Amino acid sequence: MTLLFQEAHGMMFKSKLVYKVWDNWVFFDKETYYLYYLIQDTPTSGGDGFGVATSRDGVHWKDYGPAIRPSDKRVNYLGTGAVWKPTDFKQTGRYLCNYSEWRKEPESDRPTQNIFFAWSTDLIHWTKFGDDPVFKVDERYYDKYGRWDCIYPMPREEGGYWGTWTATAKPGEPKGIIGLGWSEDGLHWQALPAPEVQPSVEEPGAFWKFGKRVYAMFGQSGNMWSYSAKLIAGPYVRSLKNAMLLPAGHTYFSRFCPLPDGSVLVNHQSRSSPSWYIAPFKLAVVDAEGILRLKYWPGNTAMKGKHLDSTLADFSNKLAMATAPIDLSAGLVAEGTIRLPEAQEEPTGFLILPAGRPGFALHVWVNGHAEFGRMDPSGESWKMQLQTNRDQTFGKTAKFRLLARQGMLELYLDDYLVNCFSMVCFGSMHNVRLGILGDPKNSPVSDLQLWQMSLPGIPKSNVKLTASSEYPAQKEGFENYAAANAMDGDPETRWCSVRPAAPVEWLQVDFMAKRKINGVTVNWENAHPSQYELQVSDDGQKWRTIYKTDKGQGGEEKLSGLYGEGRYLRVYMLKPADPAVPCYSIWELAVE
Repeated sequence: MTLLFQEAHGMMFKSKLVYKVWDNWVFFDKETYYLYYLIQDTPTSGGDGFGVATSRDGVHWKDYGPAIRPSDKRVNYLGTGAVWKPTDFKQTGRYLCNYSEWRKEPESDRPTQNIFFAWSTDLIHWTKFGDDPVFKVDERYYDKYGRWDCIYPMPREEGGYWGTWTATAKPGEPKGIIGLGWSEDGLHWQALPAPEVQPSVEEPGAFWKFGKRVYAMFGQSGNMWSYSAKLIAGPYVRSLKNAMLLPAGHTYFSRFCPLPDGSVLVNHQSRSSPSWYIAPFKLAVVDAEGILRLKYWPGNTAMKGKHLDSTLADFSNKLAMATAPIDLSAGLVAEGTIRLPEAQEEPTGFLILPAGRPGFALHVWVNGHAEFGRMDPSGESWKMQLQTNRDQTFGKTAKFRLLARQGMLELYLDDYLVNCFSMVCFGSMHNVRLGILGDPKNSPVSDLQLWQMSLPGIPKSNVKLTASSEYPAQKEGFENYAAANAMDGDPETRWCSVRPAAPVEWLQVDFMAKRKINGVTVNWENAHPSQYELQVSDDGQKWRTIYKTDKGQGGEEKLSGLYGEGRYLRVYMLKPADPAVPCYSIWELAVE
């Protein structure tokens, strides 16, 4: 059988074969990392199946796309799962996974969510068992019409597996609950009473046994929190230190992945507005105080590509800048030693600065406290967006690792994760500078080394784009909506017309020379037209229509079989699809 795949990458992985990726989990077997991700097919859908990618180093990926799709009985989303070996694996060679579906219950005509299973012999191609076996909501302990989703397994000492999943309390019980149960063979599951969790949470990521205690990563209000218990059955108590493992809006849904050498990886998703990517792996460790912490995974050194010039030049009395521009579409790895100030002293840290626009700054202190926010090029106008306190004291100096790609940023001190950050409304990635915060005459950073990541960047466009209008840049967030964004190869930037739009709006491409046009793909933001035309021209004055519709669907519209020729192409927009969204916006425009 011929396997079809597309190359994809680590910091950060995002499938190019589907519209969006979401919750994910990882399974390691036969020297290969298998990454599974929840699929969103369109801007308005979600949970449309899950896909799979593989990697030998955990950084560079081959993406095989969708592996499981919903049945025709689904009435809501298909939910996330996990992969494991059943107890009869040596006899069958079959791996198992679980997924969930919401289906209409015949007797009540109400949707219920139940957990289903599939099997595979290669971890890429999956076959559903169908409707038997099915793990239905256990109404003794849980709400029949609530969540019942996403078993995460952990081996039992007596054989089989423990499992935790998302469930819903029975009516009258406290809101928010974690499902708990076990399976003797890995396929047929039994529910147990829900464990006590204080404070309550909304859904589990995963649990694992480190030493004599069970540690869990639970989700609440978009944050991933650290909990632990003496027994599988609980009670689970939130950690007194390093309680928030990952912050809301920047990251979510962390899972454990055990490796043969006894180490345990953590994977999760990170945000680069407006998309979610799968973040670099981290190591899960429990320190001498019994606190779960995340650390830099040595395998991520495979991200390092060519060395960059690390020369610093004074920029102001509070800032030194690396002289070499950086292409963050490909990514940056920065390493060195940083001097950490006391809590009452001025912070040291880093500035990520796009050309001509305010940047994103990271402040750090010796007590492990860190702040993230916006800062202008002079090192002034600081506006904090996120605080982190790892309850962890470092020395007066610490080794640092800074990973940045597209709109995502990660900082490690002495290999411990400080945090993951989302640089929302970042704009262009191609001409970025790295700044060091602190007195340039006595730089807080030494032994600085910079690498471009060993991942391809976003290609630059050699065409010129103009538009009938551009939505003005926002004071808050500094995002621009320039016409050039629609063909900059960057999936995180977009063009947008003024709001409300004029009766006619257009986006025009100048190819600089006459060319044939056989197909056009328009990736619309939610603001899309129901009625629009594609037009070509030789001089930008006289136009010929090569395609028109009054049934525009939005999302990614692939228009093939076109017959056009000219130096110019324009998208001519005549009527918004939704009167409540009276403008037009395009993420990316591609021409064949």
